[in-house]
Amino acid sequence: MGFVIQNAVAHEVGLGQPFDRFKALWVDPSPENQVVFATLVEAEFTKKQYVYGVCNPFRISPDGYTMDQYFLDRPGNAAIQLVLGYDYRHNVEQYPIWQQYLRTHQPPTLIAWGKNDFNFTLAGAYALARELTCAELELLCGGHFVLEEESWTVSELIKSFFCRVYGF
Repeated sequence: MGFVIQNAVAHEVGLGQPFDRFKALWVDPSPENQVVFATLVEAEFTKKQYVYGVCNPFRISPDGYTMDQYFLDRPGNAAIQLVLGYDYRHNVEQYPIWQQYLRTHQPPTLIAWGKNDFNFTLAGAYALARELTCAELELLCGGHFVLEEESWTVSELIKSFFCRVYGF
């Protein structure tokens, strides 16, 4: 057993600037904060998650963010995203439990991170690595969806990591 973690956090320190909108919503789910939060499902933000911080823009197909936005724009979905955003506070409350799991069980873990991610920051990657004794942290030149431009690299890292850890 082991983990591959790609730009996903288990420490509040790893929550980037967009999470300021989540946090404001958690403290005060007022109509004003709901409107601000709703900008996170607009086309401009969806595309930004794919293209911000990339190192090889020619590898980023517009299909990804176009399809994401198509589904985000479905009738009723804005309300669903608002509920999910408000509920995400429960994930953050669970972070200490996740951290304790990592410290206790020490699963071999490959952390493959787009170092220019503005959603989940490098601080989150480093915090994960500090929890684990058998972890490999690979900082890749890329953004939040680093697999969009570095899928081959990450697949090679996964194969190499688990071959070293488990000998296959």
